[in-house]
Amino acid sequence: ISKFTKLAKLLAKGRKGSSEFLVYDKFNYPIWMQATIDPVFDKSGKVFKYICLMQNIQNVKEAQKIIELKNKDITDSITYAQRIQSALLPNLKLVKKNLPPHFMYYRPKDVVSGDFYYMEFSHDKVIIAIADCTGHGVPGAMMTSIGAAGLNNAILDKKMSDPGQILTHLDLYIKNALSASSEDL
Repeated sequence: ISKFTKLAKLLAKGRKGSSEFLVYDKFNYPIWMQATIDPVFDKSGKVFKYICLMQNIQNVKEAQKIIELKNKDITDSITYAQRIQSALLPNLKLVKKNLPPHFMYYRPKDVVSGDFYYMEFSHDKVIIAIADCTGHGVPGAMMTSIGAAGLNNAILDKKMSDPGQILTHLDLYIKNALSASSEDL
């Protein structure tokens, strides 16, 4: 049912109605308008006239369009960040193959998350970490990137396998990563 059909049905029932539509100015430029129509009743309860209020809502429509485009850009960016963050996680087939029967529940609060799990092989050991970084959403996801990079640095580059050493290294790695000033970059 079109907007106009809905509006006509409301008015036929003696009810107030409102609708948005395009009109064109003398230069054939489209302008969004909103019409609100109120029935006025006579003493016997029959509609004898309508009062129509017209409002130019062109600025509102233009703002809505900008918001929709920005929202799409942000959503697309966050979805791409999710793919990057997912690539940092270990392959589930590899996890299942190398661990005894287990379950893992990973359900981020937002599209991207401050939580991650990690698995790497070093010195004939399987090193597993489950991390909950400070923050949710984009800030948390950035922290997971730093955390995963710090674990990789400790385990793969520095060849650490002692949990205490790895955690100490990770702590320093994160502090150094977050203390870098713009002058250092």
